[in-house]
Amino acid sequence: MLPVTTVDDEEQATQVAYPETPEERRGFVNPRTGRVITDFQFRVYDLCRQIPAGKVSTYKAMADVLGSHPRAVGQALRVNPFAPLPIPCHRVVAADGFIGGYSGCVPAGASLRGSHSV
Repeated sequence: MLPVTTVDDEEQATQVAYPETPEERRGFVNPRTGRVITDFQFRVYDLCRQIPAGKVSTYKAMADVLGSHPRAVGQALRVNPFAPLPIPCHRVVAADGFIGGYSGCVPAGASLRGSHSV
């Protein structure tokens, strides 16, 4: 099971529908990059999707579950076309509690420490 930590979270759906079936995923082009989304990226998105609202996990925890590396997880989330929902990449932080390379609403390098337990 993926370890998670509680935080505040505002929910907002994305404009891009998440492909659920293998048929829908086959050849699905990421509108942000113009490239086909890989099987690995879908595995990252599927795992990230399991992080409940109000919780966070880490790139390392996700990488451990996927048998991968935290940077590979970060690269997949960096081009996530389904953010903020149904794939909440904003719920994934670095192992030290910092936001990491996230460049959404919070400045890159910001920390959740202090106001939240990460």
